[in-house]
Amino acid sequence: MSSYALIVAADTYRDTGLGALRAPSHDARELAEVLADPDIGGFEVRTVANQPAYVIAEEVEAFFADRKLDDLLLLYFSCHGVKDDSGRLYFASSNTSLNRLASTGVSSVFVNEQIDRSRSRKIVLLLDCCFSGAFPPGMTPRATNRVDFERFEGRGRAVITASTAMEYSFEPGSPTTGSGRPSVFTHALVQGLRTGAADLDGDGRVSVDELYDYVYDRVREETPNQTPGKAFNIHGDLFIARNPRPVVVKAIPLPSELLFALEHPIPGVRAGIIPDLVRFLRSPNTGLSATARQALERLTDDDSRMVSADARQALDGENSTLPSPLPPKPQVSEPFPPVRRQDQDRRLPRVEEVHLGRGEILVLVEHVDGDVKKVTLELLTLARSLGEPAAVWAGPGYSEIAKGRLAEFGAERVYVADSADIVDYVVAPKAELLASLVASRSPAAVLVASTAEGKEVAGRLAVKTGSGVITDAVGLGEGFIADQSIFGGGVNVHSRVSKGTPIIAVRPNSTAPVPAPGAAVEEKVDVALTDAARAAKIVERVKQEKGARPELTEAAIVVSGGRGVGSGENFAIIEKLADSLGAAVGASRAATDAGWYPHAFQVGQTGKTVSPQLYIAAGISGAIQHRAGMQTSKTIVVINKDPEAPIFAIADFGIVGDLNQVVPQLTEEIAKRE
Repeated sequence: MSSYALIVAADTYRDTGLGALRAPSHDARELAEVLADPDIGGFEVRTVANQPAYVIAEEVEAFFADRKLDDLLLLYFSCHGVKDDSGRLYFASSNTSLNRLASTGVSSVFVNEQIDRSRSRKIVLLLDCCFSGAFPPGMTPRATNRVDFERFEGRGRAVITASTAMEYSFEPGSPTTGSGRPSVFTHALVQGLRTGAADLDGDGRVSVDELYDYVYDRVREETPNQTPGKAFNIHGDLFIARNPRPVVVKAIPLPSELLFALEHPIPGVRAGIIPDLVRFLRSPNTGLSATARQALERLTDDDSRMVSADARQALDGENSTLPSPLPPKPQVSEPFPPVRRQDQDRRLPRVEEVHLGRGEILVLVEHVDGDVKKVTLELLTLARSLGEPAAVWAGPGYSEIAKGRLAEFGAERVYVADSADIVDYVVAPKAELLASLVASRSPAAVLVASTAEGKEVAGRLAVKTGSGVITDAVGLGEGFIADQSIFGGGVNVHSRVSKGTPIIAVRPNSTAPVPAPGAAVEEKVDVALTDAARAAKIVERVKQEKGARPELTEAAIVVSGGRGVGSGENFAIIEKLADSLGAAVGASRAATDAGWYPHAFQVGQTGKTVSPQLYIAAGISGAIQHRAGMQTSKTIVVINKDPEAPIFAIADFGIVGDLNQVVPQLTEEIAKRE
């Protein structure tokens, strides 16, 4: 994500029909200086002055070649503009002949072709072209006196011109030459950027829209007969410069979870919020951006070298990136609250109060219509490595088949509370059942599935027993130290409960279920529900039709489609690939929000979290919210036509190509091997 500028100027011409201009060389130097200034533009600038057409053409082609999608490209022309008798526009160069425009001028068609071929979708074209006296004797314009700047319109580009209607003024047999006066248009551009006056909203950044509005007003004040024109086709604001003047903004506090992490005693947690601070740094909200900048600057002085280095790298990277430039260091009206961390607080919490040991481990059984769900078998496998597994069956449906299934995967004991009351009320009865078992059996730990309901049960149980709780664990080791992926997957940490009985919610598919025989001794449990547990009663259940595919959160293989799929109808190729693998189908938020696939299948931070053995992402760019829901997958395969899509950073295998071609071919090859 870099910024490049090519400045083309011509003020002397071989053809006497093109009058010499005073402004271009001077204006080119001034504009190059302000664009290259690291406090304003930060562009890498190349200037081409008074060169023949073939040199300019080579420079333009090279300028747009081999660019990245997020590179900001600015092309500026200051010269005569000439139209041929068909109305085609040419930029005049030092060797331009009015009788040989096709071979000696720089065609606007050629320039537009180079723009179209560029991968960049952040292109700014500034045209300060004098059209007076640009035509040979006797030439009469056809149909219109307007230059067709719409030819430069296209996705991801902005065009600003010195004027909209270029009127030809000449006498038969004698062209009218340019006045030679300094360019009002470029002078306004330079002044607006150099003084910061073009930062009309005072947010410390100059967008293309703001620059046009500023230049328009200045030019109209100077020359009422000249009206700058624009043609924009960009998504959102496109910022091209910073305001070099100090900007006073009112600081806005960071979210509480970031403030908590900023003061956390573990360096890895502090480092984990740096990507979030960078995101806030880019926010159009200047107060939030200023606060994020101050937080990052504080982290550059962190006593952890890892944290300080990451923060410094983040600031340096953002300061050198102008597709979303940062405002200059602001004068904040309310200082950011100081971060105070005492060295003695850096220790892990003491664990004397934790009930550790290789005793009984309670596993809450997930079941539907009497069938034990796969995640329960995974939890029993984990529990066997740490103690003696004891399954807890809540609600009706317990049978010899269920008992056999639990015994197969190592349950030494099964506590059965088969009262219908437990499932007739929302969540709370299960928490009370587990709380009574914790009080009477003093287990070493309690394991539940990290589903929406499982996490709520875990939280309620923690409150009732005065214990600590860990959610979204993806691994569990000796001492009940849990592996977690936090802050949208930005940091992997080891966590342990510091008080009471460890209550741990483990993500489905975090471990492979391994059979090992257990006694599965049955013990009936009666629990008297409190009035609080009966506060919300389930009055109706609607049974969801179960398809042939596995449930998304339990599937060993998941195939997900994103925005790149293109339509709901096209999700058929995603489903065919999933069916050939016996996989579940998932979707990104972009796909579900577009109505292409049901929201129940959304994978991500605001959807479902999956940890399959194999995750195939087709047409998904990899926003951090999506990665947070799938990046603990054992193997990740990415199919995307954009080689710079963020999701490739976490892929084990990647295919750069059109999913409409790759996915059907992959499905066909899998079918051949069945």
